Amino acid sequence: MKVFIMVFTILFFAISYGQIERKVDSLEKVLKGKSNPIDKIETLEALYLILLYNNPETSLKYSLQAYKIANTIKNKKKQLKAIYQSAISCRALHQLDAAVKYHEIAMTLSKELNEEVFYAKSLLELADIKRLDAEKSEALEMLEEAKILFKKNKEVELVNICLGNIASVYLSNGQFKRSQQLYIQALKSIDSLNADPLSRADIIARLGEIQYNTGNYEESIPYYNQALEVYIAVNDNIWQANMYLQIGTSLAALKDYDTALEYFFKSLEIAKNFGLKSNEAMVYTNIGSTYREMKNFEASKAYLGESLYFHIKEGLTYNHIAVLIELGRLHMDLNDPDKAISFLDEAINKSTPSMRLDYLMESYKLRSSAYEILKSPQMALHDLKAHQTFKDSIFNHKKIQQIEELKTIYETENKQILLALNKEEIENLQHKSKVDTLTKSLYAGGMFSGVSLSILLFFIFRQRLRKSKSNQKKLDLLYKKEIEYKQKELASLTVHLAQKNTFNQDLIEDLKELKNDPDKFKLQFRRILLLLKKQNSDDKDWELFKSYFADVHNDFDIKLKGIYADITEKEIRLAAFLRMNLSTKEIAAIFNVLPDSILKSKYRLKKKLSLDKDIDLGSFLNSL
Repeated sequence: MKVFIMVFTILFFAISYGQIERKVDSLEKVLKGKSNPIDKIETLEALYLILLYNNPETSLKYSLQAYKIANTIKNKKKQLKAIYQSAISCRALHQLDAAVKYHEIAMTLSKELNEEVFYAKSLLELADIKRLDAEKSEALEMLEEAKILFKKNKEVELVNICLGNIASVYLSNGQFKRSQQLYIQALKSIDSLNADPLSRADIIARLGEIQYNTGNYEESIPYYNQALEVYIAVNDNIWQANMYLQIGTSLAALKDYDTALEYFFKSLEIAKNFGLKSNEAMVYTNIGSTYREMKNFEASKAYLGESLYFHIKEGLTYNHIAVLIELGRLHMDLNDPDKAISFLDEAINKSTPSMRLDYLMESYKLRSSAYEILKSPQMALHDLKAHQTFKDSIFNHKKIQQIEELKTIYETENKQILLALNKEEIENLQHKSKVDTLTKSLYAGGMFSGVSLSILLFFIFRQRLRKSKSNQKKLDLLYKKEIEYKQKELASLTVHLAQKNTFNQDLIEDLKELKNDPDKFKLQFRRILLLLKKQNSDDKDWELFKSYFADVHNDFDIKLKGIYADITEKEIRLAAFLRMNLSTKEIAAIFNVLPDSILKSKYRLKKKLSLDKDIDLGSFLNSL
């Protein structure tokens, strides 16, 4: 899971890349005019923060420059910050060896300065790199240590990120149920804290990955799209590229190759523009693989060749074996087994030291087929046996994972039950204590009843004197309560409208089932009829919604008509829901359309209201 932790991420919401470039140019001019080393470092830190998610290659240049100046003036706090930032940029660029080196320096400085949070943050990042290198147990140990330090320092949001990273280890290990439980736990906590939306988006993306890994390709796409919306909003180019790649991969698995390619090329464009070499190499692999599935072998050869060149040139290890196997598959399709074997030999050699069972299993199977075509039965049999051995190992490994997963879930549930029992026992003791106290109070109560009565009469007298002054306050409070009530009703009506359309969709599915099974018709007809009658009784929902909305939001529709007289009722509805900060997905549910349709409607509404490109539609509507 991505854990590029930035304090000021939220500052860059709704800033276009053009604005970022202007800001960078401005800061670079400021940097040239600075002579004080600390001023220079702080300007470089600001440049780093702006560019981390947009251009990590340039952000790395700035952080290393800051580190060099901090070393010169022997300012260890600034050294720590700069070297940690350098490690984060290297991780974004997938320069893992450099990232590890810089994090180790950061951890040494953290110990010297007694900076536990910085130490834990580097530990968190190193654990994620360990996860990528298939060193799962070490990753979990590091994450547990980081979580303890975050808890100690009351860094609640970082505890949740840590929890998400632990879930990522389980995800990498194929323990999908446990992984999903932890992600949902982290997500609930993040929602309750109203934390950084990027942290939430990262977890949503991982939930999509679980769906993909369990074969639910179609279900994975809404998760990816939800995360993508956030990454676009904050100009996070790294994870925009990742999400386009993930969506494309899901679509390719669904055999929607043309749409998959559209997403892959979007990812490629971002990767090229912002120097994301590792992303670029991965996208080339996926495009090549998709073209092979489409039987466009020339295009496949070109893109896979480009991917291999990139991996060798940039020294990228991640995904390198996958490219070699894909080139093996391609040359088998091209009926060139000799060439296929040369790529598969290399894939086996690279997979053996790390014992990548999945890659070894696939490589031996493909090479066995190649030897069979070349009439080398002994070699083919040898590879087929090796394939079966690794296949059995994977099967046994999965069984062990499943047992471990069930064991972990069982232990967790047992702990939760024990905690619940302890809580119940504490509550019972507290209740008993209250009863005992009350009994004692009743005996003592008689002694003070006379005094209490006189105090009560005194307060009644004073209240009468204040009554005339408080009348206006009461009226104001009454009005405030009425508005609060209407706000609650408004929220309730919004949910109801969404549920109503969800009901309609469910009803359509029910009717389709009845069509295929007429025997159920008599049993279900009465239930459906009653439900329809209930829905019909709610036809005035929108008018009621409009009435409450106008009261709460000061004649919002009238103001809209003042700007654009010919605005339609549907456009007013869309504007109202945007004013209530509903997401594209939620509005789509209410209108009973796809999210893409809402995005188009938002664009048309913005055009009708004659808003500039730089003006955010939601912010404008909130200002009315």
